[in-house]
Amino acid sequence: MQNCGPFLQEIIVSTETNAEINLLKVKLEAQKKDKTIFFLIGLILGGVIMFFVTNRLNSNSAMVAQASGSGVSQLPGADGPMPNDKVHEGAGVGAGGAGGPQPEIRAILQKAKDNPNDVEAQLNAADQYLKIGRSEQALDYLSKAYALKPDGMEFRPLVVYAELLLDGDKVKEAMPLFEKVIKMKPEESIGYIGLGMAYRKQKDFDKSIAQFNTALKIQPKDEDALHELAHAYIDKGDARNAETTINRLNEINSKNENIASLRQELDQLKLTGKIPSH
Repeated sequence: MQNCGPFLQEIIVSTETNAEINLLKVKLEAQKKDKTIFFLIGLILGGVIMFFVTNRLNSNSAMVAQASGSGVSQLPGADGPMPNDKVHEGAGVGAGGAGGPQPEIRAILQKAKDNPNDVEAQLNAADQYLKIGRSEQALDYLSKAYALKPDGMEFRPLVVYAELLLDGDKVKEAMPLFEKVIKMKPEESIGYIGLGMAYRKQKDFDKSIAQFNTALKIQPKDEDALHELAHAYIDKGDARNAETTINRLNEINSKNENIASLRQELDQLKLTGKIPSH
């Protein structure tokens, strides 16, 4: 290098520099390829993991669905056969079987059948049906319990029994029960609401309105009482008081799901002068 001229030295230096640059480029390209490979490997591994996780979740969901299908949804009625009767033979009703209710529930229903004079057994059976929304079967058991002890039924089952009768349009049977509910706990609004609904079904709107107003004196923000009171005013053809009641309900809870339908019925009453059919 020392014996070379300046121009040659410059060429040599330039050549060495270019070689270093090219070597650096090669290293960078290699690093890029390595990163790309690692990235692709990561994607593949992630996909494999997600596949197994999804499969496991789907498997668990299927197991839950299968377990749900073997629970209380197949309970017999109050007067129907119990799980150990011939109708269930070979149906797989053993522990964990898919042909009938769970063992503890079967035991409750069997006890109600084997002990028809046991009030508590009848109430426990009714409770099982209430939990799954089988009101007709629940009503059967509650009716049996009430017949055994008409003056000793506790508050909660008495309320439910009265409400189920009212829902089934057995108004005359429901009314004395709601009166008992009020007598048991006059400080609770639920008995007055139930009795008010019974009077409204009989088209005795003044007595109905009086019961709802009593309930609202006890609990001024009771949305059920306000909803039923507005209905009673509409049924009576009293648009002014109906609107006042609906506005009161809206002030308490503007998201109440009954407001829209109440306003629609009120508008119909104002427009036609006729009481809307429900």
